[in-house]
Amino acid sequence: MKEFMMKKIPRRKFITGIGHKLGVLIGLSVLVNQIMIPGTRAQTIMADNLDTNPVNVGANNLHNAASSQGADRNKFNQRILIVYASQFGSTREIAERVSNRLVAKGNHIVLMHVDQVESLDGYDAAIIGGAIQYDKWMGSARHFVKKFQPQLESMPVACFFGCLTLSRHDEASLAQAQGYAEKISALFSQSKPVSVQGFAGVLDYRKMSIPVRIVAKLILSIIGVKEGDYRDWPAIDNWTDVVAVALSDK
Repeated sequence: MKEFMMKKIPRRKFITGIGHKLGVLIGLSVLVNQIMIPGTRAQTIMADNLDTNPVNVGANNLHNAASSQGADRNKFNQRILIVYASQFGSTREIAERVSNRLVAKGNHIVLMHVDQVESLDGYDAAIIGGAIQYDKWMGSARHFVKKFQPQLESMPVACFFGCLTLSRHDEASLAQAQGYAEKISALFSQSKPVSVQGFAGVLDYRKMSIPVRIVAKLILSIIGVKEGDYRDWPAIDNWTDVVAVALSDK
């Protein structure tokens, strides 16, 4: 009987193999963040009593503004800049919804992508939206705040974001979403936003490249996230109404 002997693997080949496997794992991790976090199944936790909402930084200001809203506050006549950073279009559509509702209240709205803004001169307030990617607010949204920080901190500002984290509806997920809101608020060193609110988004595989789509379907099917539009438009409308008052009161 021949003795079975383990084949010796050259050290360089062994290290290369380990590196390849680690690279695959890191790549999958990046894709998970890219696919999951921009906002899919998450449902907004916008509460009737805004100051109990754990994801809404600046909620006390909103609650006070809501209590002071009356019939004589239907027209605001502010010039508000609404900007967005969006990969698959969900955040842009939320920004469009907010814009249309504020226009209906008598405000003068300018809506554009964050990269299109050249100046904040002439605006009374700003609303900034962006998806969460790689565990952070989208880079273009953060760059916008940094670029125009002195002007933004001299006017009332509200921010919103979309992320999948809220879909799990547990304390850990709420704490994570609260962390996103606090990090966004921390981008403003002096005057903080009147609100930083999380909203749901859309999972649409057709908008993804084939490699991303394959990995997305594999991972999201395991955790039970189905394709669909999970945005809560009434909650978005409610937030817009209250933020409109908060921006006008600053």
